[in-house]
Parts: sequence; structure tokens; C-alpha cells
Amino acid sequence: MTPRERLIGARRNAGLSQRAAAEAIGVSRDVLLRAESGEGIRPRHAKLIADFYGVLVTDIWPVEREAA
Repeated sequence: MTPRERLIGARRNAGLSQRAAAEAIGVSRDVLLRAESGEGIRPRHAKLIADFYGVLVTDIWPVEREAA
């Protein structure tokens, strides 16, 4: 499952539309739409979204590690 799919799945499992989820999270619908589209968002918005769904930011947006 991709990060995008995890985020959309979390919202749908909560039974929320994008508009309702964004309002409950405290971000604009555009921010949530960008997040669900896989576009970059501000770290503070990522934290708000992850906290709302009860997951870590890295559960939705995995950190890619560079090879040493």
C-alpha cells in the first residue's frame, strides 16, 4: 500500500469526506487534497494530519534513507 493509499484509506475508514476531514484536522481542503495526491505539504500540516488519524508521520510519509 502506498502512502497516498494509506492516507485516503484512513480518511475513508473514519467515514469522512475530504472537506469534513480537513475541517476536523484544522487544515484547508487544498492541503488535504495535496497530501492525498502525494504532493509535498508543510511538516506542521503532516503532523496535524497524522495526529488526527492516530499514526506517526512516517506511517503516512515514509522517510527514504540514503545508502551509506
